[in-house]
Amino acid sequence: KETNIDNAKAFAAASLINKNKDSFSRFMAIDFDNNDAFKLAGSIEFGDKFDYDLPARLKKAKNQSEINLALGDALIANSLGANIGMDDFWRGNFGTKTPASQTILFALDDATKRGAKGEVALLAHLAMQGQNPNSVDILAIVRIIGNLNQTGFVQEAKDLAVFTILARNLEFAPPAPPPAPIAKPITSSLPKIISKSAPNSP
Repeated sequence: KETNIDNAKAFAAASLINKNKDSFSRFMAIDFDNNDAFKLAGSIEFGDKFDYDLPARLKKAKNQSEINLALGDALIANSLGANIGMDDFWRGNFGTKTPASQTILFALDDATKRGAKGEVALLAHLAMQGQNPNSVDILAIVRIIGNLNQTGFVQEAKDLAVFTILARNLEFAPPAPPPAPIAKPITSSLPKIISKSAPNSP
């Protein structure tokens, strides 16, 4: 049963990435951990009404990390136009990831105000620093998604939002260590040399 649940989570993520709504719906029928995050990602990807119950997810949170995930996902949804109440925002601790350059983020905000789409695309890329979204400060990711969305890069903003939610909420078990090498006796492939002492002088 646990294997089926783990597989359902991975296959649901793959369905989202491949934009296969029917397949996604089938795997979401299995109740796995972080199901709320996946529902939100699905509603973003497939253009449905935002499906996210932040108070319920916070109630289920077992530690600060899960609280951060719940609040961060709500911020992502709000950057795309959702209206999720953030009364519990004060409970978040978001300073644990790599911060983006504030200079680049301010330049990104300015380019968005001017409607300079080319600059927005370039600055959004620079702000990410070529990193996985899960490695970048969530508040920076939210600003990037919001700016892309406002400038007309709607699909790109949705793709980044979905990928970020998946990267933050999908964890794989670490790979098993390789088997220890089998010890073998050390043998030489060189021919044996039989040394003979020189004959004694008479």
